Amino acid sequence: MQIARSAIQVAIGSKGCVLTIGNFDGVHLGHRELIRQTLAEAKRLGVPSMVVTFDPHPESLLHPENHFGMLFDRRDQVEIFETLGVDVLLMEPFSREFSELSKEEFYFGWLFPHLKPCKIVVGYDFGFAKKKSGTKEDLVSMAKETRTQVDILPPLKVDEQVISSTLVRELLLQGQVKRAQHLLGRPYYLRGVVIYGDGRGEKLGFPTANIVPTTLFSPKEGVYATQTEIYGESFFSVTNIGKNPTFVIGPSNELRIENHILDYHGDLYGKEIRITFVDFLRDEMKFSSKEELVEQIRRDLVRARQVFR
Repeated sequence: MQIARSAIQVAIGSKGCVLTIGNFDGVHLGHRELIRQTLAEAKRLGVPSMVVTFDPHPESLLHPENHFGMLFDRRDQVEIFETLGVDVLLMEPFSREFSELSKEEFYFGWLFPHLKPCKIVVGYDFGFAKKKSGTKEDLVSMAKETRTQVDILPPLKVDEQVISSTLVRELLLQGQVKRAQHLLGRPYYLRGVVIYGDGRGEKLGFPTANIVPTTLFSPKEGVYATQTEIYGESFFSVTNIGKNPTFVIGPSNELRIENHILDYHGDLYGKEIRITFVDFLRDEMKFSSKEELVEQIRRDLVRARQVFR
């Protein structure tokens, strides 16, 4: 797969390409249907397939006050697109200047001259250019002038719900990891490098591998049954996402991801691990004593093993 960081780096033959364009946050089942259709049309026409996305995500640049974080990191996007068989991935730099392009500047000044699509595949809710002033109808109209075909796909639904990154995000913030997995078409996970924590877990008899995740977004605070991947090997684990209310006095904004790996003994500091979320066990709680906390952890481990079985 060719990866380009700017449209000017993309080399397209005289026949053009079939492309789809969007943010693809999470690369959920709806996104995969767009990509599947793009690949099928590219194969039919005998031209390269292309996925066009933007880096950083427009929301994080235009509305930094929302502290937006993508569901998965950029590396995940590259891995998924390559697995799906995309020929060219364009990760166009997104800037405030770019966000101010009119719909005409976006299509006639940027998209068509650089990428030369013979066909464009987009979703039912596609919008582009400044403040999404360009609609899918505008795209069809402009594409006619360049003799470019446009396919607009209907929404993909599961159980009468339209699949979207927003819906997946909401489910994860409710702790509904199984439902989120159903819409993603794959398990939700976090990955990051293991760092030194306070060492409390080891003192309590339950050592934890604490990570700094590669994304700003994280699911609902609480305790989860998880699986931890260490260099391709998978282990059952229990993961707490929260702010340590038992030990931290007063309000705290520091979110910690503490991961106890069952039946594992080894030094993980400085190594990258991947934590896949299997099921939500309980909300984070404040305990009156260490003994009470230890007893609850034991119950969590018993319940987690039941989940794994």
